[in-house]
This record gives sequence, structure tokens and C-alpha cells, in this order.
Amino acid sequence: MHKLLDIEFLVRAPEVETEFDVSPAGDCVAFTDNRTGRFEVYLLDLETQVIRQLTDHGQGATCPRFSPGGEYVLYAQDHDGDERWDFHLIHLATGRSRCVLEQCVAGYPAVSWSPDGRALLITSARDGRFTLHRCDIETGALTPLTRHAFNDERGVYSPDGRWIAFDAHTIGQDRGVFVIAPDGSDIRALPLPDAADPQWSPDGRFLLFHSMRESEDVGVFELATGEVRWLAEGRWDEWGAAWSPDGRQALYLENEDGVHRVCVVNVASGERIARIAPEDGVIERARFARGGRSVVFEFSNHRTPNSLWEYHLDTRVCEQITPPLEVAHDAPFIAPYYVRYESADGLTVPAIVYPSRQAGRDGGAILLIHGGPTWAYHNFWHPAAQHFAQMGYTVIGPNYRGSTGYGRAYQNANRYDIGRGDVLDCIAGVEWLLREGMAGRGRIGVTGASQGGYMTMMCLAKHPDYWAAGSSLIGFFNYFTEFESEREDLRYWDLQNMGDPAKPEDAERYRDRSPIFFIDRVTAPVQLIAGRTDPRCPAAETEQVHRALRARGVPVEMILYENEGHGFSKVENRIDAYRRRAEFFAQHLG
Repeated sequence: MHKLLDIEFLVRAPEVETEFDVSPAGDCVAFTDNRTGRFEVYLLDLETQVIRQLTDHGQGATCPRFSPGGEYVLYAQDHDGDERWDFHLIHLATGRSRCVLEQCVAGYPAVSWSPDGRALLITSARDGRFTLHRCDIETGALTPLTRHAFNDERGVYSPDGRWIAFDAHTIGQDRGVFVIAPDGSDIRALPLPDAADPQWSPDGRFLLFHSMRESEDVGVFELATGEVRWLAEGRWDEWGAAWSPDGRQALYLENEDGVHRVCVVNVASGERIARIAPEDGVIERARFARGGRSVVFEFSNHRTPNSLWEYHLDTRVCEQITPPLEVAHDAPFIAPYYVRYESADGLTVPAIVYPSRQAGRDGGAILLIHGGPTWAYHNFWHPAAQHFAQMGYTVIGPNYRGSTGYGRAYQNANRYDIGRGDVLDCIAGVEWLLREGMAGRGRIGVTGASQGGYMTMMCLAKHPDYWAAGSSLIGFFNYFTEFESEREDLRYWDLQNMGDPAKPEDAERYRDRSPIFFIDRVTAPVQLIAGRTDPRCPAAETEQVHRALRARGVPVEMILYENEGHGFSKVENRIDAYRRRAEFFAQHLG
């Protein structure tokens, strides 16, 4: 193995978090990255490319947002992964900072400023359900704005401050866009199909949004007439739209079978002005900068950690504006590729494969199951997958039914079928490896985090003959106890997609899809990794299945990180967890 491509090097590679913001003047970018080993807030001057560190907390900072005048940056910070957010305000000229709001249970810590800079919009579960709140910037006082049956996602003020647009989870996996007055009165549901992420035009007449019809499409809604014009509709998913400062152009992200691009279009004519990507990879967020003359976006692929790039619309020059990874030009990164195979019921399942340099019929392989489940594997920076391939294992990451990026029908195909059809999709991926001669029976491992951790245990319990070992990270294993202890928004999602455990017919589904009730079938050694402060998949879930496995005499080890939540924010803990998982597979897969 190349000496640079061990797990510590890959995990320590500085990564920019997706939620950056461009200043109102368009000349600076506020972002977070983990170059110090913790996510801190930084300010990047686009003209000089000088980067200034704004915070030094040692805890995870996220979601920086400029004030309307650009004098301040607001950001969120939790404590050891508990997702109880403190919101801090930094004065850029003096560097002075103060806490605006403490210990807020926010479903999504990115906030929106009011145009006058006197208030914030925050989605908070202070009263149980996640609802939109107004936060006074001086006092931190929270005022609830919505009182309906749904869980709100995020809101944004209109440019004149007279209205707020927001989206909320509605039925099943659908979302809807609503408009409300700033005092919480006059709520209106907009007639848009499964729509989300509303963005006001600079003149306040239109809303950009994306809608999951047959695929994700980007549209413009005119509030006065109710007319919808589609900027992007077709074969590929499009989302992540934003206006140019003058409202004449818009951008959106496009996923062409796993390859992401930023598309810039003329709003009036629909003409495409630019289609941007440094190379094949993944783009998570894009915004106009420099008065609309450039586009800043976040990009990664198998050899490039998440980083900020800028594309100049006049010269068509694209450049990386955060420091590149310091690695030899010939470092042997392994490039993944996409495959498709049939599942047990004939459904075509896309997957990403990292080939091993030692592939063969007797070689080791790892089934890597993503979380979400509304997520997907693409060619992004993935230290664990890269490291497994460097170790000599073939890695397959199925985008099982329920994954995003393949249209509405595919994303909804796991509704009331979680833990069965999606697991069979993963098993079919292993069968594909065996047919292709890329793995040997008795040398296959399974691992995943969050929903992937749950599905790992379902694979081990319901399909035990495939596995030499399994490692489950931050998972849940008993749908009944998870339902009782999880956050309100997650419980609502389970009600919509798994049913109500109080009903006998749904309770049977909960039982059948809970690996805790099938522990007697597990034969392979198991590794369990979790964070003590996880509010989504509580550590009690891991402790519960650990006790059950030990009682059955199954070889099992449990690793709990006392200062981590759902996903490990501290680089030392990530290195330790990933290294111990790699050692576990080396022991049992060879």
C-alpha cells in the first residue's frame, strides 16, 4: 500500500462542509472545514484568496450565514454531537462574538435572517414537533410561527420581509412549500407537487423550488398568478437552485447518473449559459458570487476531498479556491465505477464499485451500505471506501430502493418495505460480485452507518450465510424502542413509511424488520460502534443488541465514544473508529 493512503491520512485530509455562504457583496465566502481536526468557521476573500479563521471552539461549528449587511456571521455549534445547538454571532471587523441562543433542538441548524437583520428563522422542536420559530437577534427569544400537523424543514424571508416561505414534510416522503405572514398568520399551501427548498427572487415576485414529480425538477412559481415554469425537467435529477443577484439568471445542480454539474440558465428564456464541473465527481451546493459574475461551489471525488471552487462565467475559468490535498501526483487512488444489477424482484439497482488491486474469485469484499435511507453513493470523497480498496478488498455500495437520484418511484419503493426489499437489493449486490468473480465466499464483510448500520444487522440476522463479519456503526436494532426514543421528526417519518406500531398489522412489520428479534440467526462476528450522545440512534440501541449477541455466544465487540453523537465530528475518534473497523475486517476476512 502507498504510504500516504493509510486511514489516518485519508481521514485527516481537510474537508469543507457543504453549508457555505456568500456575502451580500459577493466578495467573501464563509465556510467550515476541519483542517484543525474540528470543524471551525473560516472567511475566504475571493479577490485575494486569503483565508481567515473566525472560530476556535474545539466543538463542531456549522452552517455560517452572513447578516443582511455583511457585518456579521452567524453559525451553529453543538456539544459532543448532541444536536442541541448554540447560535453564535461574530462581528467581522472586531472579531467579537456572542451567543444569541443556547441549547436549541433544531432539526436543521442553517438559519435565515430577516431583511432588517433583527430576527432569525429557526426550525426548533422546543414544543415537540419541529416547527418554524422567529428568534429575536438581541434577546434570543423564540416565537413559534407554525402550528400544523407537519414537521417544518427551513424557512426564508421575502426580500421585503412581508412573507416567509418554508417547506415541510407532509405525507410519506413528500414535502410541500408554504407561505406565511411574519407573525404566523395567513398560512397558505402552494399548489406545487412534492416541492421543497423555496428561494425568493430578488424582487419577491417568484419562488425557485425543486419538485419530485417523476424526477427532481427545478421550477419557478409566480406568486401573483400561480403560474409554474420549469427551468429543468427531464431525465436527470435537478435540485439546489439559487438566484443571481439581479434575478435574471438561476443556477441548479444536475445529477447525470452519478456525475454532478452546476447548470446556469437565463430565467426568462430558459437558455443554458454554463454547465460546470471540474471533472467527474459530486457537487453539493452552489451560489453566485461577485455580483453574479462567478459561481462558487463545493466539489469532491475519489481523489479530491470536499473543497471550494470558483467558476468565472466570463472567462470560463474554473479554479479550486481552498487549499488542495497535499499528495503526490501519482498517489494510487482507486477510482470507483458504476454498475447495475437485478434484485430478487427484478428491480434494477444501481451501485458504485471500488475495485481491489487484488480482485479475484477468492478475494475479500465488503458490502458498504449507505445511511439515510434518502441518500446515495456517488463518486465523492469517501475515506473508508478508499481505504478498504487499498487494503485489497472489492467494495460495493448499492443505491438500494429508497435512495435519492433515481426518480420518485425508486425513492418511494421502500415505503412500508424498509428492512426487506432494500436488504434484498444489497444481497443481490453481493450475488453480483460472486457471479462476476470479484469475491470469494467466506471472505465477505458488511458494514454501514446509521440506516446502513441498521441494515448491516438485518443482513447478518436475515441472511447469515453470506458473511465472514459485520461492523455496524451508529445503528438502531429494535424498531419499537427506537420509535419510542427518537426525535419527533424521525418518529413522524417512521409513521409515514413503516406504519404505526400501535396497530397490530403495523406492529408485525416493526417486529419482522427489527434484527433484535432474530439475533439467534447471527453467526458471524459482530462489531458495534456508536456515540454516547447520539440523539437519533441512541447508544441504548447498541447496548441492547450487544447484550443479546453476548447472551447467544456470538463473538461481539462494542466501542462507545463518550463525546460523540450521530456521526463523529472529532477527527481522532473517526481515525480510531475506522482503524478498528479495518483491523476487525482484516482479522476475519484475511
